[in-house]
Amino acid sequence: MLRRQSRCVHRDEAVSRIRVVLNSLSGVGLFLTDAIVSLIMTPIIVLSLGNRDYGLWELMLSIVGYLGILDIGMGPAVMRDVAHAEARSDTSQRAPLQLWSLLMREHHASDSKA
Repeated sequence: MLRRQSRCVHRDEAVSRIRVVLNSLSGVGLFLTDAIVSLIMTPIIVLSLGNRDYGLWELMLSIVGYLGILDIGMGPAVMRDVAHAEARSDTSQRAPLQLWSLLMREHHASDSKA
């Protein structure tokens, strides 16, 4: 029985390592894809908008980017806390956390529309 549990632990550790590597590679892939698309799309956008409108476009994107920094990871933290409260069936913390979760989701939805 102990030997079987030991095998499961080793297999779980291997799966965890594989997931970490795949997540890291997908993050790098996303970064590279974003960089390549930006390099390709910038001249196209400048030609279609013109210099003045492109400057306004970049200003708007910068403002939206700074507003995204103000989030400071609140969305994922609230989602984690809601999941913990749900798992513990803690009704005293569940309602305020679900409200925050709803507000964060609405905040992110309005950011993605901009």
